[in-house]
Amino acid sequence: MLGLHPDWGRPEEFIWQYISVPPVCIRPSVAQDGASNEDDLTVKLTEIVFTNALIKQGLAKGSPTPQFMVKFRLMPFPPKLIQTLLQEQWEFLQLSVAMYVNSELPGVPSQLGQKPIRGFVQRLKGKQGRFRGNLSGKRVDFSARTVISPDPNLRIDEVAVPERVAKILTYPERVTSHNIDQLRQAVRNGTEVHPGANFVARGDNKKFLRFGNRVAIADGLAIGDIVERHIVDGDIILFNRQPSLHKVRLFPCTTVLLLTEKRLTTSYQSCAIESVASFILIFWT
Repeated sequence: MLGLHPDWGRPEEFIWQYISVPPVCIRPSVAQDGASNEDDLTVKLTEIVFTNALIKQGLAKGSPTPQFMVKFRLMPFPPKLIQTLLQEQWEFLQLSVAMYVNSELPGVPSQLGQKPIRGFVQRLKGKQGRFRGNLSGKRVDFSARTVISPDPNLRIDEVAVPERVAKILTYPERVTSHNIDQLRQAVRNGTEVHPGANFVARGDNKKFLRFGNRVAIADGLAIGDIVERHIVDGDIILFNRQPSLHKVRLFPCTTVLLLTEKRLTTSYQSCAIESVASFILIFWT
């Protein structure tokens, strides 16, 4: 009737018996004022394990299901019939598992004076979530963002990049017989002098050029090594105003170094195309 296969489409398969537990790096502890504050997921997992242990202990004593779900006991003084917490623990376990996944369940009252917990759904959805905030967003390496201004001396396919941005954004260029002298000079300049380099990689070995003997590293540079050099004039970048709703918004440009300013500069035509652009993101292809 339900269209389920009788072997692997059993209805009992839809009852949760196990829940996924993320690693500690997903739910790290935060040390504050000499104490350790656990993550919301860790707190919920503790509640689930503790409540499940109480229910399991009640089942191990051989209580029938009706007595297990609703049980009574008599208090010595004053004599009073009180329903135990087994029924509440059963409902609390269901509520804890549900809030472990989605803490914004309809009908669940929020605790006054306490910060709402963040379940799995809250960590994934929204602007600050994993998808929009980390994966789809451009908060990644090899990117920079600042304001833009026009310059009539630039061609329509040029963009002026501040020197500070040019020192942070790097291009991984492979050493060949044609560019080895240029890259050796970039390695000698290091991270603070433009045009310089930030890293030199040979296989899995990667060296940061802020420390160490840069002259020796430059002399030992061999064909096939990777030098992450600074941006220089003529490099190709992608020029973009968010939101990038389609591929046409990614505008390829050649770079021109801007020594003193801290803004991106482009031609009047490009500013007219970008209309009211205030923030621009550039990144390597």
